[in-house]
Amino acid sequence: MPSRSEPLWRRYLRFFGPDVNADVDDELQFHLEMRERDYRARGLSPDAARAAASKRFGDLPTHRKALRRQDGRRLRRDRWRQRLDEWTADARYALRMLWHHRGFSAAIIATLALGIGATTAIFSAVDAALLRPLPFMAPDRLVIARGVGIAFSVDGKEIEASSGPMLQELRGRKDAFAGAAAYASGGLNLSGIGPPVRIRAGVVTPGFFELLGWRVVEGRPFLPDEGQPGKASVAVLSHRLWQSQFGGEPVVGKRVRLNDVTYEVVGVMPPGASFPELSDLWIPMTDPLTPESFEPFRGYVAHSVIARLAPGVTFDGAAARMRARWSQLPADLQEQYRTEAATPLVALQASLVGDKGKPMLVLLGATGLLLLIGCANVTNLLLAHAAVREREMVIRALLGATRGRLIRQLMVQSLLLALAATGAGLVVAYGGLRLVAALMPGSLNGVSAPAMDLRLLGFSGALALFTALVFGLWPARRAASAN
Repeated sequence: MPSRSEPLWRRYLRFFGPDVNADVDDELQFHLEMRERDYRARGLSPDAARAAASKRFGDLPTHRKALRRQDGRRLRRDRWRQRLDEWTADARYALRMLWHHRGFSAAIIATLALGIGATTAIFSAVDAALLRPLPFMAPDRLVIARGVGIAFSVDGKEIEASSGPMLQELRGRKDAFAGAAAYASGGLNLSGIGPPVRIRAGVVTPGFFELLGWRVVEGRPFLPDEGQPGKASVAVLSHRLWQSQFGGEPVVGKRVRLNDVTYEVVGVMPPGASFPELSDLWIPMTDPLTPESFEPFRGYVAHSVIARLAPGVTFDGAAARMRARWSQLPADLQEQYRTEAATPLVALQASLVGDKGKPMLVLLGATGLLLLIGCANVTNLLLAHAAVREREMVIRALLGATRGRLIRQLMVQSLLLALAATGAGLVVAYGGLRLVAALMPGSLNGVSAPAMDLRLLGFSGALALFTALVFGLWPARRAASAN
């Protein structure tokens, strides 16, 4: 019951909704007055009756706070239930209208599905190449050291293959790097188990797996001394090759032949580990290199040097230390290695993407433009359809529907069309994953590939909301303003 002393302005505010705080205060004041009146009827003085009522009632601020919180929750729950009922009614009505105009709905869904599917497919490639972190331990700490060489040994005599920094030197730079390793990749013929097959072999120095944060699931990784010339030939299998060629049977200790050279299997990597370039197995790279290192490949295999930044060392700090090392070379060699001296370190992800990053972003922008063109076409269709429904909108307005209510109902219809188009677009995008995979840099093979995951579903959901607003708002406003 509202208090008689309630200001007139507050009574007018109730047209905009309940005032929980004022209602609680009025209700508490009413009960206090009733209790005080009861005590006064029993013969107590006004002051004594007021004190007795307050004592009987208890801690008034605590009760007021609890009641405000309880009534506020109930009011919010009722409002959400009312809104849900209204949105559900709008959705049901929109579904009936879309089903009644099936040809119109199919045309809109097909138009938007092509734009959303193409945009989503290209975004999956951009996400895999530029946005998604690489599947390594702390991938942002991994860098490619440019121009770093590996010593070469002929008949036991070591020869420096580069005038710049060497791999062993990088491993000793604890002020910049926590570790360094070299890797390369080449094709080999695998035999000795099942029919001979052509595989991709990664050639890595010991410590490569630990640098990336990989752990074997069977056996062990390469030992440090297995990176020295003349040691026994060993190999680590990928999980994929282990399943396809060995059927998942125990394989550690078995021998295989790679280009007629016998290797002992010492370990198996976990699923998904296939860097570099979809490697099926890995063999050690010796440091220093020897002519025997390249014998299985019938020639030289170019290598890259990967390093992990030391704790507390920034990318710029490590690059500055490397530039200082390059500056110690004679002037003629600095000119020869000017690119490496200017940019001695490159982030691993940037190095793997190479110069394909910008073209992929341009292609994503082009597909986004295609989606906007589709939205423009759908807007024209909805404007034409609104002219057909003008009589309906006028009648609903005469029956009491506000302009905002009509706009909301039409926007629900647009949202349902966008959601249906997004579902069809996801089917188109899934079918195009193999096609967009060809746009990916080859060096990312075995590291990151386009995939339908939660990130892609979130992007598609954002596209659905965006397209619903773009193509639905203007026709909805035009239709709701019919006279």
